[in-house]
Amino acid sequence: MNYANYSLKNLEAQLDHVCELMELIRGDRKARDAFQDEEYCYLLKMQAMLFEEIRKRRKAQ
Repeated sequence: MNYANYSLKNLEAQLDHVCELMELIRGDRKARDAFQDEEYCYLLKMQAMLFEEIRKRRKAQ
C-alpha cells in the first residue's frame, strides 16, 4: 500500500481503527466466528505496514 498521500495524523487514526477492530474480533465470539482467517491476516499485515510507516515518518521528523 502506498501511504505517501496520507498525513501522519491520518495514519495514526487508521492504525487506531485497525487495532480497535482487532480487539473487537478477539473479544467477541460472534465477530471472531464471522471473520475469516484471511481477513484477520490482512488486518495484521495492515497493522504492521501502518506501524512501519509511522515509525519512518517519526524518525524523519
